[in-house]
Amino acid sequence: MSDLSEGTNPLQATLTEEQNTLLKLLLDTFNEYRTWPLWQYVEQKCDDAGFDGAAVLASLPIVGSKQGFYGLNYGLTWTQGTLGASHQPGDPVGLTVVGLYRAGAVEYVQLFLRVLAMACEKLRSFIPNPQEAITLELTSTEVYSELSDDQKALLAPHALYAVIQHEPAGWSGGGGTTAEGEWRWGITRPIRRYQDVRTIDDYIGEITALTNEHAQQVADTVPFAVPGAFDSRIEAANGYAAEAAQLAQQLSADHAADLWGNGIVRVFISHLASERAFVGEVSDELNGLGISSFVAHDNIDVSREWQDEIERALRTADVLVGLVHPNFSESFWTQQEIGWALGREIPVLLMGLGEVPRGFPARYQAPMLRELTAWKVASTIAVWLTRMEQWGLAVVDALVHDLETASSFASAKDAAERLKGVGKLTPAVLDAIEHAYLSNDQLYPNHVGAKVVEAILEVHGRTLPRDKEFLGQKRG
Repeated sequence: MSDLSEGTNPLQATLTEEQNTLLKLLLDTFNEYRTWPLWQYVEQKCDDAGFDGAAVLASLPIVGSKQGFYGLNYGLTWTQGTLGASHQPGDPVGLTVVGLYRAGAVEYVQLFLRVLAMACEKLRSFIPNPQEAITLELTSTEVYSELSDDQKALLAPHALYAVIQHEPAGWSGGGGTTAEGEWRWGITRPIRRYQDVRTIDDYIGEITALTNEHAQQVADTVPFAVPGAFDSRIEAANGYAAEAAQLAQQLSADHAADLWGNGIVRVFISHLASERAFVGEVSDELNGLGISSFVAHDNIDVSREWQDEIERALRTADVLVGLVHPNFSESFWTQQEIGWALGREIPVLLMGLGEVPRGFPARYQAPMLRELTAWKVASTIAVWLTRMEQWGLAVVDALVHDLETASSFASAKDAAERLKGVGKLTPAVLDAIEHAYLSNDQLYPNHVGAKVVEAILEVHGRTLPRDKEFLGQKRG
């Protein structure tokens, strides 16, 4: 493997002492725990070292879009959070392969390149069936059968996958891990671009070319693209956002109500047409929480032009959620919808449901869900919305109301689980949760949801109330 020689590529630039310290912190934590640390831990360690972790993280070099909104970028780190949102305490933060190299983990990089070569070879030697589409995968069992004992000892399968899954080569085709730590990696045609990669310099070259190509694709497809330097388009986007806001004001209140109803927040769900039934179930779950959602195939009046209706929904949505099933990133329509939302600068959440989101900033990757149920997806969206200043309190109130009115043991437990996912809660909300527990016989005194309520209260230094006289003390 060749050494990185400092050149014009930003990924090869000399780093500051604080930047090197941050990379070393991430690597040391990964070496100790074999998983990437959470932002709360990283931020505190940076504070202890005397520097602002968020500022240093943002200052690390990247290739691709430098505004953090448009197109693809790749840097030395990734953050599993939300596009445009500040880092949350529970967001994992990790090193990319190039970041691993810059931190000195040469052996891990060599192992990744070895696995990448295996994936390319599997695609190259694949013989398709003329009458049947075959899913091509590389599994950890296959990989470790080919590795030397020294290579196997470097990283266990689950730790190796923690490196692979955040690289552009792993963004298509889907994948996942089992409870035992085994994994599978879906191999698709985009991986062909890495077939001649042998060194870290080769890899940086391909990654840089990929980000440049995607910049041009965005320029050709997103509705606010204008000629000129890619990163200067943020000015055009700001103008586009103002225009979109003006157009939104021109919509009649009746028409907006037809599209959205009277929910707390308007969620545009970007999805593949083939997943319309599942997305409809997600929408029903959200509506049950008082959250309005737009699903093109269900919300469009047959008497109106469907594209006009989608554009109206995009102009008036508060947030956009992309449900990233396999082939989502290949859809022209989903890319247009997300480009539109980013142009308006509204919050965007991309949820991996069988495909790792790609084509957008690598440092803001969405979580991959293992439990692919409508309830789990809707719950994740609801918890995400509680982080938003504009709607957070209203969504939390809706979740508490869901707990108060739960009509079965199972629905009470589900409602409590949603609230548990919110994280830190205010004293007023905790009071309301205690009230819900005591007043709902689907929780009180010790039904299955009570244990979840107890866990919520314990985290906040409270104990589960046992006496119903408490109800009158709190609300009487």
